[in-house]
Amino acid sequence: MKDRLNCPNCGAPIEGTECPYCGTVFHDFATFAPDKPTYIRTIWHDSIITARVILKSATVEFKYFENPSIEFEFMAVPDDDGTIIKQEKGEIDEPD
Repeated sequence: MKDRLNCPNCGAPIEGTECPYCGTVFHDFATFAPDKPTYIRTIWHDSIITARVILKSATVEFKYFENPSIEFEFMAVPDDDGTIIKQEKGEIDEPD
């Protein structure tokens, strides 16, 4: 597998999660192995939610190559202490 990825928007090399040239955000779902727990964070209303999840399924659908869709389904799994979701409140920098 390649160590370096190119931006799907402008073609520039990406290091990390954001293209340094056009600002496109890149999330590498290739690191989500089935049945291997990982943590995800997302903004939900006025909070940041962190959850330990496993990738339950991924569905790719093409309808005559028009409007393809991809759906990922995650299932929350408890931490060692039994926690499923952690919520942080306060000011959040909204994405552009």
